[in-house]
Amino acid sequence: MRRVYSKMAAIAVCGTMFCSSCKTEVKDMGYEISGNIEGMDSGYIYLQAMEAGGKTDSSEVKKGGFVFRGSVEEPLLYLLKFKEEDNGLRFVLSNEHIEIGAHKDSLYKARISGASENQVYQDFYENVFSLIRKKAGPVYRFSDSLSQGGKVKLTPEQQNLMDSKWEALSSYADSVQSLYITKYRDRVAAAMIIQDRYITYPDFDRADILFDTLTRDVRTSFFGKKIKEAIEKFKRTGIGQPAPDFSQPDRDGEMISLSDFRGGYVFLDFWASWCGPCRKENPNVLQAYAKYKDSGLTVVGVSLDSKKALWEKAIAEDKLPWLHLSDLKGFDNEAAVKYGINSIPQNFLIDPEGVIIAKNLREEALQETLAKVFNKETDE
Repeated sequence: MRRVYSKMAAIAVCGTMFCSSCKTEVKDMGYEISGNIEGMDSGYIYLQAMEAGGKTDSSEVKKGGFVFRGSVEEPLLYLLKFKEEDNGLRFVLSNEHIEIGAHKDSLYKARISGASENQVYQDFYENVFSLIRKKAGPVYRFSDSLSQGGKVKLTPEQQNLMDSKWEALSSYADSVQSLYITKYRDRVAAAMIIQDRYITYPDFDRADILFDTLTRDVRTSFFGKKIKEAIEKFKRTGIGQPAPDFSQPDRDGEMISLSDFRGGYVFLDFWASWCGPCRKENPNVLQAYAKYKDSGLTVVGVSLDSKKALWEKAIAEDKLPWLHLSDLKGFDNEAAVKYGINSIPQNFLIDPEGVIIAKNLREEALQETLAKVFNKETDE
């Protein structure tokens, strides 16, 4: 039920206006982006692919105007920006004649016309996701008032009340999102929305169902393939599946394999020093470790950090005594890739035979599951 909280996590939504006109004769030839930047007489503007290698093009701004010409094999996300470090305007580029107008101080508020696939994508955030966020606001505020901003533990009655509210919000969000995706099942934008709402914030069972509603062309698109790959990885690491083995260096550089711990229970925890929810959950994992380590529980932390100093600082600050591994590749961590990790925290409970028996255990669920596992071991 608590997956709603992560699914409602902030996602950048550009305040962009659209119209659906396009010059069809351009589609067979490529795209042409004509733009005008108010308040900018000269300089350069950059067009960067956000997927598939991140190739960047540039155009000189003359008297506020600029032009990009090229082609894309299929609609993809691009970023229009002034400097390498700028966030800029995120939009879906397709082979059409596209017009963009903006002020130099607010490129993210640009007016876009002619980008039909982009309009489908942004209309979702402006007209559907905005409604979800509106309904979510009161639920978050009520939760914060009960817990006093997370400082007070909820009573069982309060927790049941909040669970019902989160579940209702989740059902509403899934309903309106699914309707929109199904309506535009023949558009690549529908696959992008599945990626945003059901893969980035994991709900792979729903992603699988919605993926099957897409047309064949969309399923075989770049984003369709990404979704399929993520779903397949999820299925390979589902409950009842063998836990994929991997080897990573520990803090001293010694290579450690997950299979080294075969014969005992392993709590495999994917986290990072910069992940607030991960750090918040660490005391709960610490409590479980202290209680069950002598009964055969091993905790293996796999960090998605990229800087060793920050990783080790977080371990020291949170006083985490268990084994820590990382190849310091961030989300490209090889173990994370094997397990299909694209958001954290995520964890897996693995039995002595190397089989995944539970996943994403947090708060009371972690304590309750471990109590059942080790009480059963004691009874036997």
